[in-house]
Amino acid sequence: MEPGNVTQHDIARHAGVSRALVSLALSDSPKVAQDTKKRILTAASELGYVRNISAASLVSQVAPIIGLILPDLANPYFEGLISAIQKDADEPSLLPLIATASNELNREEKIMQSFLELRVTGIISVSPATGTESLSRFGGRIPLVVIGQPDVGPHIDTVSLNEAQAAQLLAHHFAEQGWQRAVYIYDDQAQADRGLILRRHALHAACGEAGLSFSAISAGQSMQSAVSVAMESSPHSTVLIGHNDLIATQILSELRGAGYDVGQQVGVAGYDNTALSHEGNGGFTSISQPLDEISTRAISLVTTRAKRLYGPAQDVVVEPRLIVRSSTAKPL
Repeated sequence: MEPGNVTQHDIARHAGVSRALVSLALSDSPKVAQDTKKRILTAASELGYVRNISAASLVSQVAPIIGLILPDLANPYFEGLISAIQKDADEPSLLPLIATASNELNREEKIMQSFLELRVTGIISVSPATGTESLSRFGGRIPLVVIGQPDVGPHIDTVSLNEAQAAQLLAHHFAEQGWQRAVYIYDDQAQADRGLILRRHALHAACGEAGLSFSAISAGQSMQSAVSVAMESSPHSTVLIGHNDLIATQILSELRGAGYDVGQQVGVAGYDNTALSHEGNGGFTSISQPLDEISTRAISLVTTRAKRLYGPAQDVVVEPRLIVRSSTAKPL
């Protein structure tokens, strides 16, 4: 008998039990006695049984898959998030299916539609460019959790960083170290991300409260040009903030290439505290996000929403930590 052709009826005959009991045992139902469950699982293993997800989906109308939509895979923050989600998806027996959308509205919507047609258990979308109206349409048809943006719309649960607190941690640290001016540098692609717009506003407010001047510059097609504009526009002691560690790494490279003494003449900071920000890679101050908590809460929200699609949205806010490194901590 070919392993792929083994059915639950075959397992039932082999174990000497009913087909219904096999189904319950393979679903890890507490209704099946442990010794009986062990006998059934042994029979399944001996016969080389492989669960037919497609067939199971036809019965339940839901596939044990969770759709994960990312802007890209270039940012190591997403790599860390994927690892955390894969681990947390094991307990509810969900298989993450990953797709990237490059912050393109049409592509994001097509991916969501494809996941909907696959009848996945739910969707997790990270920093989507899709507007709230479109997200709400999908949220009314399938469990949808958005990471990185709060308060998206009805029936859509969210997990996001406390941006106000993160900005305050950075701004207060800058002021304590004697920096007088902060420049936030972002890329044009991020303009579609409402969460990053909130980040910019939070930094603006926090820097104002800490007595620092603040400006924002788009890197556009040239990080070199953005850094040059940032450094030429003011003689004051300046710290440059990348909207993530990937951008901060590029800023650091440009500054060092231009001969600046990073940590003395100019400061550099980023967000996410990925491996890019660690001292061995050049080192810069960064905001750390609790990836394990973000992942755990997102998976929990999906599975909870799958049991009851409609109901008020839950907005989970996670707390940041400031990891200070030599790029902003001036030596005494």
